[in-house]
Amino acid sequence: MMNLKRLFQNNYQEGNKLLTDKDMSDIERLITLLKQVVNYLINDGSEEVFYSSIEKSLNILINKEKSGFHNVSSYIMSDFRMMGDRGQYGGEIDAITNEICRILKSNALFNKF
Repeated sequence: MMNLKRLFQNNYQEGNKLLTDKDMSDIERLITLLKQVVNYLINDGSEEVFYSSIEKSLNILINKEKSGFHNVSSYIMSDFRMMGDRGQYGGEIDAITNEICRILKSNALFNKF
């Protein structure tokens, strides 16, 4: 009986596909890392408009919106490109953004195809 309870607590149904433990772990890690990016941008003096796509991604991840998972990568990369254009890179933020990119590339949940 415990296995059924765990299944419903840790997995989210998306059509016929359930989120795996790895998916859930990646989602939680992305939430943590994206919040760090937002804090970095706020501390750097950026207004919310400069990280609105990251905020949109956070909402999708936090609410586990099944129809939005495939957009998360493009939203995040859009804001990362803008960060690069504004010169907001180097040091600790690079390690965070690199890990975010690694997670996005390694998990098919965030790919459109």
